[in-house]
Amino acid sequence: MLLSFDDGEKSYSSSTEVVDNQGTKEEEETQLTPKEIKKIRALLKAKGSSKKK
Repeated sequence: MLLSFDDGEKSYSSSTEVVDNQGTKEEEETQLTPKEIKKIRALLKAKGSSKKK
């Protein structure tokens, strides 16, 4: 348990790089069309309902 906790701290130090990557991903997401967004939401709902079963 403690070892896995240390690994988390190590990855946390590189969080600045992850934040930069998230920024670019957000810009890509804004280019999605409403139809694509509806498809994604439908897929997410389908996956969520299958997990409940």
